[in-house]
This record gives sequence, structure tokens and C-alpha cells, in this order.
Amino acid sequence: MSLGMFKAVLPGEFQRPDEFRRRMEQKSGPAPSLSVPALPVYFVLVSAMAYWVYYGYTYNKTHFPASLTDLIVFFGIFLLLFIITMIFREFNHRVKMYPVLKRMASLRPGAFLVIEGKFPALFYARETWIGKVSFEEGSENQNAFTRLDTRARQPLGQLEIRRKSILARLSGRPEKDIIQMPESDFSKKFLVAGTDAEFTKTFLNPTVLDAITRLAKFGNLVVDINRTAARVEVESDLSSPRKEDALRQFLADAETIIEKAAQETRKTGK
Repeated sequence: MSLGMFKAVLPGEFQRPDEFRRRMEQKSGPAPSLSVPALPVYFVLVSAMAYWVYYGYTYNKTHFPASLTDLIVFFGIFLLLFIITMIFREFNHRVKMYPVLKRMASLRPGAFLVIEGKFPALFYARETWIGKVSFEEGSENQNAFTRLDTRARQPLGQLEIRRKSILARLSGRPEKDIIQMPESDFSKKFLVAGTDAEFTKTFLNPTVLDAITRLAKFGNLVVDINRTAARVEVESDLSSPRKEDALRQFLADAETIIEKAAQETRKTGK
């Protein structure tokens, strides 16, 4: 489970920032909190699982071979204890992330915090775009990521940027859509694809290139601008309170990229 997985989601189309924020904040509930320290709870749960494993080991020695019913009871209780531990871990993670996201909301222009079902999430309501920040801690079938999804007021260009090392994952874009960039450190590391060369040329100014380079240090990077939708994603979970500085940097650079795309739209009158 991730901090991005809860009912309040980013609309498919741009909404007026004031109206979008009002609607989202109406859904917001009380901040998640723990009435007891987390460490003793972890100690009790882990101790209970350890004792149950030891009990199962000694029981098996005296009752070997154990019946199918005994095995079902043993694994059922162990699974229950494990699930309770994981649920508590997830809730404790939300509790610890709440003050972090609250600080981010106070620092980032247009950002605000929404809590639904005890899940805190950071949203944006700016003049030309709305957005949502999502996290995924990663699993066997899902890469970790931190992502800013946005919807723009006016259509943007079409552009995709990824590391060259993951060329095979370029969303099935044909070779003709690959945009040749001037020889530089950026062009050696990143692949740019799109159908709007003019937009690409003006969008990729030094400020945006620096932001992309900094973001890539967090993990594999994706910048995907597709008409009114834009996404900036790094393959790293920055939701840990220990990574607050990294999250602040991610948001600043991701906002720079989105704002630049919106500025180019206003200049060209698209």
C-alpha cells in the first residue's frame, strides 16, 4: 500500500484552482495520529510472532507429524499477526508523513494537504495547472516511485524524456519521434522523444535541463508531457521522513518543469 492509494484522485481534466481546492478540502478529515508510542507496539507484535513460531516448533517436536488442522491453525494465526503488523506499519507511516507533507504544503505555492481515510496527500491548485503527488514504496511487481501528476488549463506540447539506458521502455514511440539534441552532457544521458520540435526547443532551456539533471540523481527519471496531462516521476520512494530534504528538492524541480511547460503554452498561444 502507498500514500498515493486513496479515494481522492486527480481529476482527468483541469478544474478552476479555487473550485478544485474547495472540493478536495471538503473531503479532508482529521490528521492521522497514534495514541500510543509506535515502538512498544512493534515490540509486542514482533514478540508475539516470535513466540508463536517457537511454540509451533516445540509443538511439532512433541506431536510430529502434525495434523492438517494443526498446520492450518498455526499458519492462520501467524498470518493474522503478520497482517496486523503490516497494517500498523502502514498507519504509522501515514502518521509520520503527515507533518512532513504539511510542511511541504506551507512551503510550496499553491500546495495544500488533503486527508481522506487517514491517508495524507499533497495536491496543487495553481493558476495554470492542478496536481497531485503520489508515492509507492515498491514491491516485487511494482517499482518504487515519487510522482507529480498534473492537468493543465491549456494544451501543452508533446514530449517524453527518459534515460538512454531504458530506451526500450519508451512507450512504444516510433524512431521518427526521437528528437536529436545538440551534443552535451544532457544528450549523452537522456533521450528526448516527441512530435513538437518547436515546443521541445524552447521548453528545454538551461533551467529545465538543470532541474532534470538533479531529479535524475534520485533514480530513473520520466518527464511525460502529453497535451493537457504532464507527469514528472523518479524511481525512488521519497515518502520517508528521513528523506524530507530530497522530497523538497523533488517538488521544487518538478514544479520548475511543469511551470516552464505552462509558460511556453502561454507564449505560443496554444
